[in-house]
Parts: sequence; structure tokens; C-alpha cells
Amino acid sequence: MATRTFLITLLIIAVVCPTLAAYAQDGMRNSTSGNSVDVLVEPTWNDGGQATFRVSFLRPSTDTLQEHIDYTFAIMKDGEEVFDAGLAGQPLLHTAEGLVTIPQSPQPSYQFPGNGDYSLTISVHAINFLPITPETSTFPITVVPEFPVGGIVTALLVAFMTAAVVLSQRFRLI
Repeated sequence: MATRTFLITLLIIAVVCPTLAAYAQDGMRNSTSGNSVDVLVEPTWNDGGQATFRVSFLRPSTDTLQEHIDYTFAIMKDGEEVFDAGLAGQPLLHTAEGLVTIPQSPQPSYQFPGNGDYSLTISVHAINFLPITPETSTFPITVVPEFPVGGIVTALLVAFMTAAVVLSQRFRLI
């Protein structure tokens, strides 16, 4: 009976572990260069080097959203801009709530052009409709080749469970 419980537990782990790994995300927090706003960036990674970025503008040293921010958002590689979240003819973006997901609709996610080191550059140009000297916050991003950890873990657990069932049947442990 204990062996069956153990095998069922392993099966549950094999199904749940890859799912949990997909949702583990780290946030990055920085103050802008003039310390007027803290910026929290929470990336969500999808297959093939695609990502969306949840950006929160916070009052300094708090977790309170700062409303009405005019900003720019760019992704740089080797000093060259590879993505600008601005809309055509509108250089500044605005968030009334202090929270935004980039890229914005209709583009579902940003496709990085390749592996390597990138940086996110977010510049704040106005707070509560009052222009300020632009303040910047920069975040490093490293895009690495995909490594299917979930798939490998699942394959190893399935192989282990198969061996356990075969051996238990052979020696009549169940």
C-alpha cells in the first residue's frame, strides 16, 4: 500500500512541477536616476524568447502605485535600440494607474531577436501631469537558450515510476 501511495505522489509531482516552474518569476526594482519614482519590472517569459513586462511605477521606498506617469520604454542590445514601446507619432506613453503591461495590445509579447545580454531602459518624463527632467531606470536582461527542465524532470520521473512498477510486479511488492 505504501508503494502505491509513493507512486501516486511521484505521478502528481511529475504533472505539477513543470507547471509551477513556468510561473516562477522574479521582479526587478530600481529607483529612477533622480529618485522621484521606483520602477518595478516583472517579466513573464514564454516559449522561444518571448516576454511581456509588467511595469509598476511606485512612490519612492513604498509599494504604493504612483498615478499619472508619462514614460518611455525601450529594449537595448549593445547600445542599439531593438524595441520601443512608443506608438507611432507619440513618443511618450502614459499610465493613469501607475501599472502597465508591455507590449500593449495588439502585440501579445515581445520576441527577442536572439540570445544575449539586453537592457530595459525606462525613462520618466512627467509625474501627475507635471513635467520633470527625464529620470531613467535601467534593468539588465539576459536571454539564454531554452533548456526544457520540466520535460527532463517529467521524463526522469516517468522512467523511475516505470522501473518501480516493473520491479514491484516482478517481486510482487504491490
